[in-house]
Amino acid sequence: MPDDYVAPGIDRREIRRLRRGEHTVRSRLDLHGVTVANAPRAVGQFLENSRHAGHRCVCIIHGKGLNSPGGESLLKAPVREALTRSSSVLAFTSAPSSDGGAGAVYVLLRR
Repeated sequence: MPDDYVAPGIDRREIRRLRRGEHTVRSRLDLHGVTVANAPRAVGQFLENSRHAGHRCVCIIHGKGLNSPGGESLLKAPVREALTRSSSVLAFTSAPSSDGGAGAVYVLLRR
């Protein structure tokens, strides 16, 4: 799964804006303790609720996998796959190190 994603027809400069923190994160979802099987459903529900609340930018924390077998995040790929498939998502990128770095993703939602 890509570290960055931009939906077709969306300006790639949105990735830079997300990385720089030009969009204020309005809500966060922490997936620590959520199973791989349940993560896509949790992400979908969170995105739906966030859009309904009018949030433009959200953060999803999937963890870096430091306590997982092999030291790899088990949730990173399923979370990013769910984001790529969602029609609500315009773009996403890894969060800055101050907000979780590779263990979290900033997501830009449709209005």
